[in-house]
Amino acid sequence: ASGELPLNTHGGQLGEAYLHGMNGIAEGVRQIRGSAVNQVPDAARVLVTAGTGVPTSGLILGADG
Repeated sequence: ASGELPLNTHGGQLGEAYLHGMNGIAEGVRQIRGSAVNQVPDAARVLVTAGTGVPTSGLILGADG
């Protein structure tokens, strides 16, 4: 790993309509499936947060085996 930490691969709340965090979840699923437009190579785990300024919710997604 190069030590880089990709953030807002889907453009954040400026890139799509704001649906209370659902765009972040959809992007996280795409990253795990390997079908994201801005795919992170070998993504195995994704942290999704939602909230203004300070995250108010969080979700960790991961690939099976």
